[in-house]
Amino acid sequence: MATPKWKPKLNRDGVVVPQCWVTDSGYTVARVFLPEPVLMITRPGGAEAFAYTPDAGEACALIVADLEACVAKDGVE
Repeated sequence: MATPKWKPKLNRDGVVVPQCWVTDSGYTVARVFLPEPVLMITRPGGAEAFAYTPDAGEACALIVADLEACVAKDGVE
């Protein structure tokens, strides 16, 4: 699978949400401070994060692994 591409997330009024991005596959990635800065990753349509990581490269790897697991489980890409 290709590396996910990120773009700034927009709120319903079209305003950029600070420190928040959405991938081309619909995952939301937000920088939060717990107490150290980390990236919180939420699945498309999800309400809760499924992963936290301090590294953007690791965030991409976690998203790709999750996508591959969904494809393997559902048989749909």
